[in-house]
Amino acid sequence: MKLIQNFILLTAIGAAGLCLAAPRPDDDSDVQDLGPKLATSRLVRVADLASDPLTLLPLPLGNDPIDRGSVEVRTKRMVVVQMEGVPSSQDFDVQFCRFSSAPDRCQSIGAVHSDANGQVREVLQFPGSGNTWAGQFAVRRNNATQYVSGFTLASPAPASGAEVSVKGRVKLVDQQAGTFSLDGFQPVILVDSETKFKGRLSLSDLKAGMDVEVEGVTRPDGSVLASDVKAKVQGKEKD
Repeated sequence: MKLIQNFILLTAIGAAGLCLAAPRPDDDSDVQDLGPKLATSRLVRVADLASDPLTLLPLPLGNDPIDRGSVEVRTKRMVVVQMEGVPSSQDFDVQFCRFSSAPDRCQSIGAVHSDANGQVREVLQFPGSGNTWAGQFAVRRNNATQYVSGFTLASPAPASGAEVSVKGRVKLVDQQAGTFSLDGFQPVILVDSETKFKGRLSLSDLKAGMDVEVEGVTRPDGSVLASDVKAKVQGKEKD
C-alpha cells in the first residue's frame, strides 16, 4: 500500500459559480437576509502554498497563522468572511482578484477586524450586481497578502497494520530515536531489533541522499515500522 503525501492545491474560483451547483435555500438562520449561498471556499495561508504561487496575488506575501477560515458569496451581493486563529485585534483588507493581467485586477471589498481571540465574522458587500466574476479572494494585513481562497487535499490516514512498500531518498536519520525519513514521504520510518537490513548495513550506515527501499507496516501513531530495508550506496545496491 502506498501512502500519498499531503499536498495543497490552489483553487480557481468564480464568485458566480465557485464550487456549488444552483443556489439552494439556506439552512442557517441569519438575522440579516443575505440570500442563498452562491459560492463557498476555504481560506488558506499563502505561506503554505507550493512555490511559484499564482501571479495574480498582490505582493508581497505574508506568513500570518490561521486555524480555519472561509469566504461565502451570497446571492444578494454579500460576502461572509469567517476566520479563527488569526492575529488578534488586527484589521484585514479583503480583496477580490480577477483572472486578469490588468494592474487594477484586485479590488478591495472592505475591511474586517479580528477580536481579542483572533476570530472574525463579518459581512461585506460585493460590487458589480449582474456581472459575472471569476477570480480569487485575498486577505491582506500590513500591506502583505496573508490568506487566499483555496482548499487542502489530504490522503486519509491508513489503518494500523497496513502493509507499506516505498522507495525513496533518505532525508534525515535520527540514531537516538531509531528512525529515519524520506523525501516526499510524510510518515517517519521506525527501525527496531526485528528490522532486517540487506547486506552489512544498519541504521548508522544510512545517510541523507541514499536511495532505499523499505517494507513495513503502519503503526497507530501514523509511523511505519520497517521490516526490511535495502539501500543503494554510490549507485550499487547493498544486498
